[in-house]
Amino acid sequence: MEDAVRPTAERCYATFEQGYRSWYSLLLRAREESSLPKDCFQVDRAFQRQPTFPRSLKLKQIHQTLCASGTSNWETDDSRGTCRIPGFKQHLDVPVSVKTATHLTLSPCAALSANYSRWLDHKEDHLSILILAWAYILSARWAEVMPGATVQYTASQATWVNGESVDESIAVDVGNVQDDAARWWAAVLAPMPGWQAFLTCEDTQFLCPWSVKVQDAPAFVLSSRNAGCPSSNTTAPASSTDALRFLLDYCMLHGIADQAHAALSAALFLPFLSYKKGVVLPKPKAHARMAEHLTNSERNHIRLDWMKETRHLDKLLTLSCNIRGLHSLLSSIFYEPSIPCNLAGPWLQSAFAILDTLDGNPVLLAHVLTARVPDISFLWLGAIIMGIHKEIFRNCRLGMIPIDLHAAAWSGTIQSFIQEPALTVTFSAGDTCISRADECRLLFLSRTEHQSRVPICPWTPFGTTPIDDTDIEVRLHTQCKGKHVLTYAGWKWNCMNGEVAEQRCADSMAMRGHHQLPPVSHISVPYEGLDLEDETVSENATRSIFGWLRFGGYPRGERDICNHPWMNIDDSDYEEECIEEHNSQDSHPDRSLAAVEAWIMSSD
Repeated sequence: MEDAVRPTAERCYATFEQGYRSWYSLLLRAREESSLPKDCFQVDRAFQRQPTFPRSLKLKQIHQTLCASGTSNWETDDSRGTCRIPGFKQHLDVPVSVKTATHLTLSPCAALSANYSRWLDHKEDHLSILILAWAYILSARWAEVMPGATVQYTASQATWVNGESVDESIAVDVGNVQDDAARWWAAVLAPMPGWQAFLTCEDTQFLCPWSVKVQDAPAFVLSSRNAGCPSSNTTAPASSTDALRFLLDYCMLHGIADQAHAALSAALFLPFLSYKKGVVLPKPKAHARMAEHLTNSERNHIRLDWMKETRHLDKLLTLSCNIRGLHSLLSSIFYEPSIPCNLAGPWLQSAFAILDTLDGNPVLLAHVLTARVPDISFLWLGAIIMGIHKEIFRNCRLGMIPIDLHAAAWSGTIQSFIQEPALTVTFSAGDTCISRADECRLLFLSRTEHQSRVPICPWTPFGTTPIDDTDIEVRLHTQCKGKHVLTYAGWKWNCMNGEVAEQRCADSMAMRGHHQLPPVSHISVPYEGLDLEDETVSENATRSIFGWLRFGGYPRGERDICNHPWMNIDDSDYEEECIEEHNSQDSHPDRSLAAVEAWIMSSD
């Protein structure tokens, strides 16, 4: 007799093969590339709908962290037409402060530096310098937006030299700069924190999310092409606009626009890392050189104009602060709509059979990951530089793939089956069953008592349910001619004095699936990467989504699912009681579809 829940070995092998061939096709294309794909530098694709912080935010303290809060509006695609499902709201708290600064260590490790230099196709490595510069720019903009926030220089400054640097110090040529730019660079590259950004709330000081502290690093020394060392006595801190101008001048001087993009992506993960032990970055290799000495082939032609627009920087602030959202975006590369919950394990094993071979090769790894979901390619640059991909891989290998509907809607990415349309095939009078995936979607859209929260399992449930065994909310919509799809409709920030700042969704944006290359057919699949004995991921995913779907009890026809070992965490007979309760309620004649429809029509 076929198992009601556990897939056969043949299906596990087929799923592993499907996944391995798909991921291998990404690897093959990566090996053919000599430089990073252009998708990595199309930054705005990662935050097209990202809301921005208004200046009148109401902040609240949660676990020693200040948070901004807001509410998103959701509706079905046809909620104003023939479908009667009303819209609903989802609340979100966004941290806007951190408890401690992120610790950075600069490593002279030649292998680490060589990897990133090769990755960005450049003889010099300015990544660490640029990350420190972006940390200030993001912090300065934060201070301009957050009520009561400030940014200021400290007494610590990098020193200036007229000639070559000595000992282990790191020489940084900033070009022909004015005094305000000189003071800014002296603060950004100071041996101790040369600047600080914070806000005070109820006599408590809260640090800016991009606060950094460089640990045990060789001193930076600054050189300029001015006749003498510029003055660094300016006390007024640079605005975000001025600081960005100083940074862009530096990038033009050294021809490193690609590194500026990569460093920005890395800086966005500083809030993510503030709760960790810190991050190791390559020691810079920034030789003195002038723009006019660069050949045309050495110049980087990636455009930096978009960075000058404040609205882009403002979107990056909220993107960076939403740590859970960033985590979900990176983890979404492992989600595959065609894979049911009970085959999640073999699918993930196939992915890591490829990715594990790329350990220590960030060039190929970046190509594979960015090709999987091109729209968030920009974020993978920073995630790999900062080492965050290791944590993402560790969690996803165990099946822990977080879902954040806000991040998904703002970026246009698919993270869960719940985002996809329900009832894409019109029901006819003879249809007697509905897919459990559509059953879940309709229950979530209908906001039933136990299904109003987003299922934490992204994988689709397998199988179908007889329509007569479904809840009333599902039965009502099997004959509905409206569209049933979760649609983002806008955002409202909670502001001071009870006001709200609404940021409407100006246009519709379809959710974009993962990029699919034709699976490679001419290779031998190494099935040793498939562990049939390890069912933990598939078991947890299956128990999670069925626990969400059948919270109120299983119908009698699913007794074999309810009593399956994957579903039983303990030896209690709770599930048996749920079955009886569900059946007794559903058999009552007053709960028939016709009776409910008549009641709804009479109440209009």
